[in-house]
Amino acid sequence: MKDYITRLVYCDMLGHNVEFGHIHAVKLVQSAKGLWEKRVGYLSCSLFLHETHELSIMLINTIQKDLRSSNHLEVCAALTALCQLLNTEMIPAVYGLVEEKLSHPKDIVRKKAIMVFHRLFRDKPELIIHLDEKFRQILSGGDPGVLGAILCLFIDFVKEDPSKYKDLVPVLVNILEQVLDRYLPRNYDYHGAPAPWIQVKIIQILGMLAQDDEK
Repeated sequence: MKDYITRLVYCDMLGHNVEFGHIHAVKLVQSAKGLWEKRVGYLSCSLFLHETHELSIMLINTIQKDLRSSNHLEVCAALTALCQLLNTEMIPAVYGLVEEKLSHPKDIVRKKAIMVFHRLFRDKPELIIHLDEKFRQILSGGDPGVLGAILCLFIDFVKEDPSKYKDLVPVLVNILEQVLDRYLPRNYDYHGAPAPWIQVKIIQILGMLAQDDEK
């Protein structure tokens, strides 16, 4: 089945109508016998379906199971799918599980959990207000594995209410200084520049916080 779904993805990329195969992509996720099949299934569902698609609701139980998995790669696959498919019906079923992943020992899992909450913030910001302090702790922790994701989230936070986050200026400046002093691992460098995308995001946030502030 995995090979057939892969061909359907290719056909979809070429512009052909593959609606007949959407249900089989969902079934592949549900019946996957290994991580590779599960990842292909989630990827195809993310491409074929959307948050209001009638088949999305069929993935809830499988996503819940994978979020509880001891295999962090299965957790990541489920979180990645949620970034594309999260809808109103799914939120009560997965919210608590995703929140738990903000404290996961693997940075890639924490990063993807933040991405899910970023998606949720854009649709229903009132649902993550109580996590503000948790997000601040993650930002202050300076974990390079999640910095990019948490900074993207704070860009939207600051756009909504700059005055609420002015106290983050020292934290952001400290992170920027660490980046410039090359405290981050070298694999974050790009053409010799230390973590340029993190630098850009921090400067963007600082610019928004400095608007209409003479100090």
